[in-house]
Amino acid sequence: MGGDSLASPDELKENLRRQIDDLQNQINQYRENISGLQSQGKSLNREISLLDSKMKSTALEIKRTDLSIQQAEMEIGNKNTALEEAEKKLGREREIIAQSIRQIDERDEQGILEMILKNQKLSDLFEEVNSLRDIQESIQKSMAEIEILKVDLANDKEILEGKIEELGELKNLQQIQKKALVSQQEEKKNLLAQTKGQESDYQKLLQKASQDAAAIRNNLYLLEGSGVSMSLEKAYNYAKLAGDLTGVRPAFLLAVLKKESSWGGNVGTGTWRKDMRPADRDAFVLICEKLGLNPDTTPVSKKPWYGWGGAMGPWL
Repeated sequence: MGGDSLASPDELKENLRRQIDDLQNQINQYRENISGLQSQGKSLNREISLLDSKMKSTALEIKRTDLSIQQAEMEIGNKNTALEEAEKKLGREREIIAQSIRQIDERDEQGILEMILKNQKLSDLFEEVNSLRDIQESIQKSMAEIEILKVDLANDKEILEGKIEELGELKNLQQIQKKALVSQQEEKKNLLAQTKGQESDYQKLLQKASQDAAAIRNNLYLLEGSGVSMSLEKAYNYAKLAGDLTGVRPAFLLAVLKKESSWGGNVGTGTWRKDMRPADRDAFVLICEKLGLNPDTTPVSKKPWYGWGGAMGPWL
């Protein structure tokens, strides 16, 4: 801790970035392990190993998100400091203008005749006129500086708002990750309780689950408002794929899909160029390329009166 307190903001930021990269490498290793386990035949040992790997991966993701939160908080602090300095500089420039205007007013009160009488020499009169011109140029320079500062302040405030929004999103993500970890721990606990560590009991559970799935496999989801039908099996498989990658239960993902978009019937009416936060646009275009979507025709949530829009709807 003592060493960190002496480090510069750039050094602290670089240290956080290295820690985040290190955690991401560990997470990637666990994901490879999970992928390998999923390709194996179903057995109790395989299922327990899979859950253990998912729990370790999720725990690392929580740590990584915590570091990202620290990074965002640091950037917010730095941006607040920069804004305070800009406000002070703006105040100084305004004071320079005020002083210059007062000097001009004093000379205006003298009048031309008084200025001529006060200055015995013609050179003194020219010097005072030049001084007045210098004051006017100083005012123009300060006014131009103020306009630049105003633009910079507006940009910095917009960036700060984006960072604050990003911080809120990270905290929400961490809560989801923590819930996923608890769910995985409960799943392992229940599995061990139901099977008592016996492979034969696990196979019985597997058979029952298969029968239950077969009973409802042909039921259809009517995607309300979209006019598209999808089998439960297909919807679940998409949720299962996402769950395997994120550690979030498929049932939870399906519930989010229903709540947020009514099974894909309610999608955004915004466009990425207009409604999406600039910091997210490159990632959005990359996601669209991966999914084979045209970013210009892919709807996103419309920007509200505050903040940004840009959330992607379900593309099942």
